[in-house]
Order: sequence, then C-alpha cells, then structure tokens
Amino acid sequence: LLQVAVKAPPSSDLEVRHFLEMAEDANNGSGLIGYLGDTVEMYSVAIRTIPEKHAAIERAVNHFATCGFNVHELYDVRLTLEERANNARFHAFQTEAGAEKYSIRGCTQLEDGESVRLEYGSDGRVAGFSVTDNAGTLATRTVLNKLERQLNREGLFDESGRGIYLTRMLSSQYVINIERGTRPQSVVLFDDR
Repeated sequence: LLQVAVKAPPSSDLEVRHFLEMAEDANNGSGLIGYLGDTVEMYSVAIRTIPEKHAAIERAVNHFATCGFNVHELYDVRLTLEERANNARFHAFQTEAGAEKYSIRGCTQLEDGESVRLEYGSDGRVAGFSVTDNAGTLATRTVLNKLERQLNREGLFDESGRGIYLTRMLSSQYVINIERGTRPQSVVLFDDR
C-alpha cells in the first residue's frame, strides 16, 4: 500500500477514514466515489473513440464549471483530464511484444475488450475525476521513476512523464491506484487547498 506524491497530509475526517478503509482492504481505494462525501453528484462515461474522449472531457469540464470553477481553474482541470485520458488510451494497451499498441495519429477506436472509463463528480467540498483502463500494464516503479525525474529536473526534456508531474502539480490531490494486471486508475481531486 503506497500513497504516491502526496502534497499535504490528510486533513479531513473523510480523508483519514478513507485511508483507513483502504488500509483494511486495498480495494476500497478504487473509484472516485470513495474520495467524495455523503451528498454526491457523479457520472461515468466509457471512452472508446477520439470523439467519445472529446465529448466526455467536455461534459466533465462543464460539470466543474457548474461547481464554481473559474476559467483558469477549468484550464487546469481540462489539461489534467486530457493527460490522464491520453495516457490511458495511448500508453496502457500493448502488443504481444510489449510495444504500445496505439498512437495519437493512428488510434480511431479501442478493440473489443479494451476499455477506458472516465468518472467525474463533486460533493460540495471537492470536485474530481478518475480515469481507469483495463490493460493493467502500469507499474508502480514506472510512476515513481517518472515523478522523480521531473521533480529533480533530470527529466525536463523527457518525452514522457510530464503529464503525471503536471497532474500532481495542478491538482489538490492525485492518487494512483494500481491493481497490477487488471486496472490502473488515476483519481484527481480539486478543492480550495
């Protein structure tokens, strides 16, 4: 059980309770719903094509706008959403040889059995989203290496890893849940911190 790149220690009763539930059973860490309070407005959208990705991101950004986010905050939300959705679509799925299966120039639709899901919502205290794929190829060591290279400035010109770093820097809380071989998930939260 790891918490990756926590910007501030848990401060609310909800965060402490959620962490303890996760320590009791790691499966309690998955899903946006666990990071939201009691009164929740939440949506879930499947993303299999580029137009579906654009429409899902637009819907999510509009939701954040209804939560009172200003235009500059919406830019941060959109950027992190794009980064997380693109990582799930273009880096998660691999060929049998282990190479990335899709590229931004050649991917029109995911194959049958491959899925990316965007959840977004709010609870009056926090608004957030999660992006989950079913490839199961993301490794904890990969995330830590990419973050470390960006944080110590060795990776300024790297072609990958900047999205993870930007998401961490622009959000209030960034959680990466990895169920190896099954589903990696990014949970990104925004509040007044």
